[in-house]
Amino acid sequence: MRSKFLLKLFSGLMGKSDWTFIYESTDAWEVELIRSALINSNIHATVRSDKYVINSDGKKKRSYVVLTPQSKLDEAQLVLENALTVLSNKDKFMQQQEELESQIEKGKLIDEIQGKPEPIPIGEPTLLAEKQNVGKIFYYKENDVYEIRLEFDFYKQSHFMDYEDWDEFTNFSAQRQEFFILLKEKYPKLAFLLKENKKRPDFLKLIEYSYGKSQPPN
Repeated sequence: MRSKFLLKLFSGLMGKSDWTFIYESTDAWEVELIRSALINSNIHATVRSDKYVINSDGKKKRSYVVLTPQSKLDEAQLVLENALTVLSNKDKFMQQQEELESQIEKGKLIDEIQGKPEPIPIGEPTLLAEKQNVGKIFYYKENDVYEIRLEFDFYKQSHFMDYEDWDEFTNFSAQRQEFFILLKEKYPKLAFLLKENKKRPDFLKLIEYSYGKSQPPN
């Protein structure tokens, strides 16, 4: 059960540090996802569990709270909003994936779900990352656009993102399951084919190369 977003502050819970309450839930997996998203965005975060609550079924459940430093509260709020967007749409994404799989089984490979138009790059690209037989990632400095140019046998296509979308994309790459939920939202056909061809790790590695978390082989 998800709790309401609270404004209450918890201070002095970790030594002399000023820790601020940002989220509460009885779902340990959900809380850990949010903590990981914050840490991946270079925001310190910790989880406390000091109480139990009674849910709608009358059962007692442990409650978990996520805390961040007061000085990072504004940044943490933005990360939290992105994480909650993915979580709130998880069921919808899963349903879309099931529908996509059904279409593919019938031999009707549908196009990507239509969202906002992809930006058009301007100028000469700079190569950020490359993985053989997977693809390349380019950056267009003139209008702050990123390109994922995929070179799989089963999927040869480019996708373009502005800085805001790219930042969200890379932030979630640290949480494997949530990253692929986000991928299903943006590019359902690609998400399905990566899973079908067992190429998820290779795709994720390419994304990690682009911001230096991993290094490509020499």
